[in-house]
Amino acid sequence: MIRRFRFFPTILAVIALFALIGLIGHTFAQPLKRGALWKVVRVCATNFHIAGKPYPCLATHPHEGYVILRPPVGRPDTILSPTRPVSGVEDPQLLQAETPNYFAAAWRERAHASGLAAHLLDDANVALAVNAMRGRSQDHLHIHIGCLDPQFRRALERVASRLPPRVWTESEGVVATQSIWLYRTGGDDAEAVNPFLALDEDPAMTANLRALTTLALVRASIGGHYEFVVIASRPSATSTHIVSAENLAHADCKTTLAAS
Repeated sequence: MIRRFRFFPTILAVIALFALIGLIGHTFAQPLKRGALWKVVRVCATNFHIAGKPYPCLATHPHEGYVILRPPVGRPDTILSPTRPVSGVEDPQLLQAETPNYFAAAWRERAHASGLAAHLLDDANVALAVNAMRGRSQDHLHIHIGCLDPQFRRALERVASRLPPRVWTESEGVVATQSIWLYRTGGDDAEAVNPFLALDEDPAMTANLRALTTLALVRASIGGHYEFVVIASRPSATSTHIVSAENLAHADCKTTLAAS
């Protein structure tokens, strides 16, 4: 019986690898493929439980309830994904007190960002972002861990320095083509910041609007000190266009920072 299951972890890893490769495309026409990420997460968790290995994920943290993974080919997207079913930014579970702070967990794992060598690990370069429902290819929550374009960061810091803390403010001059909403947290402790809860503090927020919102977290230099800023991109009365998570948290940090 022991021999029969000897190679079970390897089989799981191979299955997950093929599913992970399936995540590379930008969109999936077949509904079943939108569940591929969840299948990979489950295999990573199972493989870690059986063999103590996170493969094909980069890291598995069962007690904290998340995995870190990256497709083996294609775009070097690094993502954090929960080990329990959570659909995305619109999921009401994210507003419950007992739900882990997945953004704080992603911040702790920021060194996994692709191309982010030790000498480039300046926290002001890091960006975490999650797509709106209509902008994602998978129906399981995944937070992109990448780097903010330096030009975007400088524009953000100029605008944010004039904003009051802990208030959602529509801001122009950060993204050339549209307005975005900014929320100065007033603090520099990622564990104390939960963008999903901050989004709910917006008086204009509704369940439908939440589902249409791309959400991001960055650490910015404001007035000579650092603090976290939450970014939201959502449809407005004048535009239905929203910024994608991939354009806020660029997958390849080395290329993004070198181009500045």
